[in-house]
Amino acid sequence: IGEGRVPFILLEYGDKMSPAIWGAMKRRNDATPAAPTPALLEGPSLFRLQRWADGRGYDTYLLGEGDGGRPVLVGATGRYWRDSLEGCRD
Repeated sequence: IGEGRVPFILLEYGDKMSPAIWGAMKRRNDATPAAPTPALLEGPSLFRLQRWADGRGYDTYLLGEGDGGRPVLVGATGRYWRDSLEGCRD
């Protein structure tokens, strides 16, 4: 990875990505996010993953669904990052 010989890395992002997110998801009748911002989220997170990947020359995308069910890539690196992408945080 550090030498750029891996063309791409595929990960699943979800509510079990980190203990902090999982713990927040398990609280019943509580809408308190796992952290105030993605940068303050403890443990693994999409925010940390995209920073790690960017530092090694990789771009991060979320795979979504566009019109007619067509796949679409949503940029999550650098200028495309926004805190709302850390959807599992709250």
